[in-house]
Amino acid sequence: MIFAATDQAARGAFTAAENSGVYAIASYSDQASLAPKTILVSVLYDYPGLVKMMVVNAALDKLVPGKAYQVGIAGGVGELAPNQALYRSLPDEVKRKVTAVFEAIKRGTLRCR
Repeated sequence: MIFAATDQAARGAFTAAENSGVYAIASYSDQASLAPKTILVSVLYDYPGLVKMMVVNAALDKLVPGKAYQVGIAGGVGELAPNQALYRSLPDEVKRKVTAVFEAIKRGTLRCR
């Protein structure tokens, strides 16, 4: 599995995944059309929601200067967009595992380091 979190360089990651026979995860937008047999899901980020959250927290005087804030799927700022054509071809057991991992990320019980 290759997670591509870059702009144009992601195309190289998708090609590498395809040539290696592994799946890829795209980010920022639904990019399944770039490698329809390789990109399993795309991670979509809700940037307007993130900006709104930061503005609201600033207005409530809840932002700390100099503090880095990390948000993602667990913070409600991301969602998965499965490549439906590829996803449908997966065995049910794999689909259940993908769903379980995504739900654990949303709950904040699974973290990548």
